[in-house]
Parts: sequence; structure tokens; C-alpha cells
Amino acid sequence: MTLKLQNYIPNEDVDFKCETCGKTWKTYARLRMHLYIHREKNYSCEICGKEYQSQQMVAYHKKMTHLNEFSCKCSFCGKIYGHMKLLNIHINTVHLKNFNFHCEECGQGFYSKTGLHKHDITKHKGKVIEYTCEICKKPYKDYTCFKEHIQSHDPKFKQNELECHKCHKTFSRRTALRAHISQKHMKKLEAHICDICGKSIATQTSLNNHIRSHTGEKPYNCDICEKKFASKPLLRIHFRIHTKEKPFVCQICNKRFTQKGTLNIHMRYHSGERPYDCLICSKKFISKSVLKNHRCKNIT
Repeated sequence: MTLKLQNYIPNEDVDFKCETCGKTWKTYARLRMHLYIHREKNYSCEICGKEYQSQQMVAYHKKMTHLNEFSCKCSFCGKIYGHMKLLNIHINTVHLKNFNFHCEECGQGFYSKTGLHKHDITKHKGKVIEYTCEICKKPYKDYTCFKEHIQSHDPKFKQNELECHKCHKTFSRRTALRAHISQKHMKKLEAHICDICGKSIATQTSLNNHIRSHTGEKPYNCDICEKKFASKPLLRIHFRIHTKEKPFVCQICNKRFTQKGTLNIHMRYHSGERPYDCLICSKKFISKSVLKNHRCKNIT
């Protein structure tokens, strides 16, 4: 079946009708988006012959259906992958990298003793170790926090503390000092301030989108599934669910993503980069959302 678009001439006064299924749309752009579901299934799975509309859908099908039939198992931890390339990436980034600590049970590597300790508790049901300060008897379950607390009793350590030049408050780590200056002393933008929460926003458009997070207003709706969104960029990203479009590709493992930001976070799994620090225990994370989840777990 060949889908022809030349017969559809944009006209604001008429609905646009799909000649295949008869469904009508208010805009020409929405009709074109809808026509994706009628595309010919030109891509087939070489294992079982099932046909799909894109190569990405075939790859997803093979991952979900045939993974156990053609799998590669990690000799260190037993994790299974559908391709040897992915297994090699896993081994190089998780087990063979220059980590300071390695799990004796499965071989997984860690940058800190704390990470190894938490892994042992969650994965191998190790015993919970409690660290107690001999000076003030304060208990800690996290070794990094315990170590920093011990240093707080040392006069030499206090001499090396970093001082805020604005309010003279002292900090033990440069990341904590930077966070303090950013939150307490950075000059706020005067032009675009949210009247509800007082947050400073860079542009008027961004401010309008931000205000909708308070009001719950979602003026942009998807004509295909009727789902509503607070901004046009969110709606555009959502459309890729219907078109199966994933324009951002990982050059290492060929995994595809709908957003560039998601690809950037994914690349940190390969590079080992952890740019987000927990100010409480110094543990590093690949994204703000993972750091936020970590903080919530510590609070509860």
C-alpha cells in the first residue's frame, strides 16, 4: 500500500479525511501524523518472520521475544544480554574498569567502600554495619558520612574548611560551598519571577510554562490520543510515541532515544561520568532525578 499525500490540500474550512480508515482530522499536519499507522510493514524479524513498520520496532521485538534464545551471559554476575557487543560493553564498564573496590561475590566494581557496602546489603543480603563515633557516640550506617563526621572533630580539618565570602559560613567540600552560593547569594532575575513561588525564570515563555505547573493547565492536546500537555515542546516529544521516531542514537550500543537529554544521561553509563553529588554522603549520580530519589530514600 502506498500512502499518497498530494490529494490532501490544506484548507482551514474543512476536515482532513484519511482515505484508508475514514477518520477525520482538524489539521493537515495531524493527518500526516496519523498516516504513519497505515504504512507498509517492510521490516521483518529474521528469526520468526513477523513484520513491523520500522527497524526499531523489529529490534524491540527481538529483545522482548527472542532474548533467551540468543543470549550472552556475563561470567561475572550472570546478567544476560541479547548481543555480544552489549555484553562486552557491560563487562568493560562494570567489571574491568579501574574501580577501587570489587565485590567478592559477583565481581562488580565500585569507586567507594560505601558503594560496595550498599551493594553487598541490597544484592547479597550482607549484614548492616553500623559505624559509631568514639568521641560523641553518634551512630552512622554510611561509611562516608561517618568518615566526614570523624573529621569534624579534628582541628586540622577545620582549618581547611571553605568559607563563603558573603556570609562567612564554612563548608567542608567545594561542591557544598558552590551549592550554598548559588541558592543563597546569586542575584535573581528581576524580569521573569513567578508570583506563586517566587522562582526566577529566564524567559517569559519559560515562565508561562512554569506557571502551568502550579495551575495544572494543559492547553496543548494530542489529536491522536487526546493526551494534554502544558507546553508545545512536551507535545512535540510526545508525538514521537505515535511516529516511533527516535532520532538520537548512542554511538556505542546503537540504542535510540526520543530526547537528546535522555541520550546524554544514557552515555554516562558508558563513560562512568557521575556529575551530580549528594551533599550528605558524597555519592555521585548520573542525573538529577536519580540524585533526588537517593535523597528521598535517605530522608525516609
